[in-house]
Amino acid sequence: YACAVSGGGTLPKRSLDKTVAGTFTQLAITSPDSGCVPGDIIELDVIGTTLNAYHNGVLDLTATDSDLATGYPGAMGYFNTAGISIWTGGALQ
Repeated sequence: YACAVSGGGTLPKRSLDKTVAGTFTQLAITSPDSGCVPGDIIELDVIGTTLNAYHNGVLDLTATDSDLATGYPGAMGYFNTAGISIWTGGALQ
């Protein structure tokens, strides 16, 4: 599962996504009033089959999915200047 943050300025977007066996699926999407700025905090909590994404502590997206029951979390960035300053995660159980 991934909480994707893209765009900025006039076309910001945040989404909850998954890729299973090479197939991409967007589980939820929002078009907020503004994009992210330095210092913003994005959080993704996956508990059981419920996915909750937060932007600066405010619930932003939610979805339910049961395709991925085990695995390991990760973080990535691409085509951006964002950075990860604090990272925590553990194996899905």
